[in-house]
Amino acid sequence: YPTEGQLIWNVNTTLACGAKGMQYFLAFQPLHFAYAPNGTYDFTRNSFFGSVGNVNQWYYYAQKVNKQIDAIDEILMKAYNVGVIASDSVKGDFEGNAMLIESGEFHQLKGVRGEGLVGCFEYEGKTALYVVNYSTAKAGDVIIDLNDTHEMNVIQRGKAATATAQHLSIHLEAGEGVLVTFT
Repeated sequence: YPTEGQLIWNVNTTLACGAKGMQYFLAFQPLHFAYAPNGTYDFTRNSFFGSVGNVNQWYYYAQKVNKQIDAIDEILMKAYNVGVIASDSVKGDFEGNAMLIESGEFHQLKGVRGEGLVGCFEYEGKTALYVVNYSTAKAGDVIIDLNDTHEMNVIQRGKAATATAQHLSIHLEAGEGVLVTFT
């Protein structure tokens, strides 16, 4: 049973790797999924909605991450995923993975610090980065180091803001993702 951080991490790492769609399993709990080990029924054990129509915790987790997806989908749907860059602390999880950009650099991006994974995209002739907290259990800062000071649009938790930095530090909840585009 995924925690909030695990479910959100799963969605955001998938987006960082270039997914163009998302499907959740299960939205509605079939009655046979409600059978509990003790011979009773448990309508809260899985799915967004239990067999009796109740709302379960995963519904709220999906609502939270879907707010971010809604804010960024117009960009990511038109973007081409070139690969991912992993910070040193998580790079081992991508050993031998063809998606990993071994140099750790992509256009303006020169490095990633913290516990982060960055999806690297080409978007209408510009750079887009999807920065994800790779931890499913704790909040943390992911820092993206750039080749110079740049002006960027940042979409986090469904809200857009601007930033100007050479070393952009982003505070992320467990599994959270943020879209950074260069202006």
